[in-house]
Amino acid sequence: MRFQTTPENLLAGITTVQRAVAHKSPLDVLSGILFEIGEQTVTLTGSNMDLTISRTIPASGTVPGKTVLPAKQLSEIVRRLPDLPVNLSADPKEHVAKFSYGRAKARLHGYDPADFPRPAEPGSLDVEFTGSRKAFHDLFKRVIYAVSQDDLRPIFTGVLLEIDGREVRAVATDTYRLALSRIEFTGTEGQETRAIISGRALAELVRILGQAEDEEFGFALAENYASFTVGPTRILSRLIVGDYPDYRRVIPATHQTRVQGLDAPLLLQTVERAATLAQDGSPVVNFCLEEELLLVTARSEMGFVREEIPIRLEGAPLEVSFNARYLEDALRWCEASELTLEFNGPVGPAVFRPVRANDDYLALVLPIRLF
Repeated sequence: MRFQTTPENLLAGITTVQRAVAHKSPLDVLSGILFEIGEQTVTLTGSNMDLTISRTIPASGTVPGKTVLPAKQLSEIVRRLPDLPVNLSADPKEHVAKFSYGRAKARLHGYDPADFPRPAEPGSLDVEFTGSRKAFHDLFKRVIYAVSQDDLRPIFTGVLLEIDGREVRAVATDTYRLALSRIEFTGTEGQETRAIISGRALAELVRILGQAEDEEFGFALAENYASFTVGPTRILSRLIVGDYPDYRRVIPATHQTRVQGLDAPLLLQTVERAATLAQDGSPVVNFCLEEELLLVTARSEMGFVREEIPIRLEGAPLEVSFNARYLEDALRWCEASELTLEFNGPVGPAVFRPVRANDDYLALVLPIRLF
């Protein structure tokens, strides 16, 4: 096998797929990147079996074939290549790749591509559509912060995707907070399904969608896998099996205290300043809601901060405390100029909603009990 390409193209492919490469695996071959040479293209693939990322790059002088090269060493070499065409060839029997660039040469020992396990391609598709890159980028990026990092509770490490006719919903929770985002999309009209998609896979998708320009977004859902396509990049993710809890029961239908039309950037900046003085071990930001004033405070051994924001309060005055990081995340991803804040006492869930025509997002945060 043989091909020629630019260091820029090769590095773009490597850095994209390397994020799916298994760092620890009983299979050494999964620490590598699979190269499949086609006609004037090369497809690179990294996988840990749960998550697989492939990217196709342009090439010339191609001779079909396959090889697997160690991702870490390959990345370090290509990152330091001069801006000259790079030629790569591999011996299918010895599994050794040869690089040439200008008058220089390098060799890199790889693995047998026959040992590279490929996840089964999705069979009959339950859902398939193409849509706006930006719409689905925004849909997913606004909820993945609330995904749990606790692998002992795998259900909460995923994002619930619900398709109900023209409405597509994404929900994430780690049981301390919850984020819900939804969009109206005609491409799913007549389709209904729900699936739990790996939060890690969606984080990679959001990163790729954020870097893309005009590429169309493609989605397909089968019994065990979700597939995402963005231009030359494809992500294949094994679905998380289990019953996602009924998030609708967690979102309060009423409230005891409400603040409407609050300046969202001002509140976020205030909370960020307060969070810098919140204790590292238990970062707490306190809200004291009075008739015309929101008092935001935080204290630690390093100091104390107290800021006031004018508000229009509806309902009972309230003192409530939050994990500073959870509060920052909820406010940051609302992405609005004005917010409505709804509270349910000092221990009930607080809900943050953007003030705009389409109520397409909400963030819920549970307060901290202070004894």
